[in-house]
Amino acid sequence: MSEDQTEFRQKFIDDFVDFMNRCNFHYAASRSFSNILCDIAYCYRPSIRYWERLTTALIIEALETYMPTLGTDHPDNVSFLQERIADHLYMRQHDERNALLLATLPAATRPENAEEAADWICEELERIGDEEHLEFAERDGAKCGEAALIHLAVLETGANDNRVLDPHADYAHFLLAQAKASSQSSRGVR
Repeated sequence: MSEDQTEFRQKFIDDFVDFMNRCNFHYAASRSFSNILCDIAYCYRPSIRYWERLTTALIIEALETYMPTLGTDHPDNVSFLQERIADHLYMRQHDERNALLLATLPAATRPENAEEAADWICEELERIGDEEHLEFAERDGAKCGEAALIHLAVLETGANDNRVLDPHADYAHFLLAQAKASSQSSRGVR
């Protein structure tokens, strides 16, 4: 049974806020783009159309749930952060879309390396007339194929270890371990 958008939204917000709380981020750290990427990676759960369902507005809602924007924040800084989040999300949605294209092929006929995958994806996007994504895929080159193959592998294995998909997840786990160690040392736990 797949979760509906309301359940997806609530689960994402809960996971996002949980990560921020467990890392004990203060306001500035919660607005760090790299920390937000780590949090997004922490929240990721391999499922079909995960990235399509995740929106910039939902990420901002989760961030505001953790700690509302201060009135002293310069609007340009807030806008810049939102643009960076939107760019990252677009890239992830692109990778997911390409992985789902590859999934339409029988496993035995799928491209086996990044270059072949990128070539096939570009050909398929051109065939279906998807100019916007074709332009992005062509610009991305072999990275497009590599990301699609990795994303497809994670989706097909149903892996719970998202670190294969996103190096930010490794850092997210490091931040959690660091926060736990700091918490234990402040309580005198060894």
